Amino acid sequence: MKGSNKIFSPDGYLTREQAAVIIRNIAITLDQDVTATESHFADQHSISEWAQTGIDYVASKGLMGGTGNNNFSPKAYMDYEQSYVLLYRLFTKLK
Repeated sequence: MKGSNKIFSPDGYLTREQAAVIIRNIAITLDQDVTATESHFADQHSISEWAQTGIDYVASKGLMGGTGNNNFSPKAYMDYEQSYVLLYRLFTKLK
């Protein structure tokens, strides 16, 4: 089952909120400052509680932005291009 949180799914898809949490966890592992301002997106109600600090981090550090109309689209899947840009921005910021 793709996207299930109950099983390991190497062929599953990564959502934008999952990516935000992963990026924040990478920053923590690399001893980076992960303080962030609270984000305010129009679709705030769609953001999972466990993902809020990750989204606040990536939004306040300029690593991820909205998807238009002030939406974050937390449940939307990341594509290869977005993933590459996100990692590029993170590692550029870490220099």
